[in-house]
Amino acid sequence: EMALAESEERYRLLFSEAPAALFLHDGNIITHANPSACTMLGAKGPEEVVNRSLLQFLHPKYLNEVRRRVEAVMVHGQKLHPMEQQYVRLDGCIIDVEARGIPITVQGKRMMYSILHEITDRKRAETALRESERVLSTLLGNLPGMVYRCRNDHNWTMEFVSGGCLPLTGYAPEDLIGNRRVAYNGIIHPEDRAEVWRQVQEGAEKRSAFDVTYRIRTADGEVKWVAKRGRGVYSASGRLLALEGFVADVTARVLAEDVLRENEEKLRKIFHTTPDSVCINRLDDGRYVAVNEGFRRKIGRAS
Repeated sequence: EMALAESEERYRLLFSEAPAALFLHDGNIITHANPSACTMLGAKGPEEVVNRSLLQFLHPKYLNEVRRRVEAVMVHGQKLHPMEQQYVRLDGCIIDVEARGIPITVQGKRMMYSILHEITDRKRAETALRESERVLSTLLGNLPGMVYRCRNDHNWTMEFVSGGCLPLTGYAPEDLIGNRRVAYNGIIHPEDRAEVWRQVQEGAEKRSAFDVTYRIRTADGEVKWVAKRGRGVYSASGRLLALEGFVADVTARVLAEDVLRENEEKLRKIFHTTPDSVCINRLDDGRYVAVNEGFRRKIGRAS
């Protein structure tokens, strides 16, 4: 009898001091609820919970599933795997819980022991994380280029690339990550690879940002000019972990600059070779900025 009394006392202490919400119920009717269960439901004490149906606190969308679970325990004696559910507190607030149930025999009668852990904060954090990832994915997907994280190796092995990779290179992100289909270095124009490596290593050694313009050959053979900007990511001990940055298509800009240089060279040749007298002077004070040979001859000055 003393051993039995000690066992009952240990059970009572375990039940009352447990941080999890514990319910003992006969079918759906709650017969015992520990302090943690009362706190979880917003009750001042067990009198606001005991002799009420557990289903009264359950969110309506879970009623049918929980009825089946209670039947599995009460009729078939099954132990229930954890299930995420929602309960409604006495103040009307909805909380998220993870619930599991086990059969227990009390004075020769099968009853159900429910163990509930509130996971509201975890669910909110998961929802916030998903929303953050959705926003980030949308932003990255709409950038006119490719966000990347790669190793500092000669393949520029990609650990992450954004969806902008496909329109930029013709390769899907999964083709480049881990060099699965092609290494990023493999699409850099062979004549530019050494210079790209040199400039990135120079930036990494100085722990400064790098910005290098070079050519790539896309999956369909098109040659594009791109600008790769980024910087190293370092551990607390100073070890270079990865490179992160952005690759943008600058083909239009580079071609426009080439056309501009060609036009400037043509104008320079025309300016200096035409027999006509040509000069350029400032509007504010009329001072000459440049004169050609024809102008010098006209005013009688040698070049």
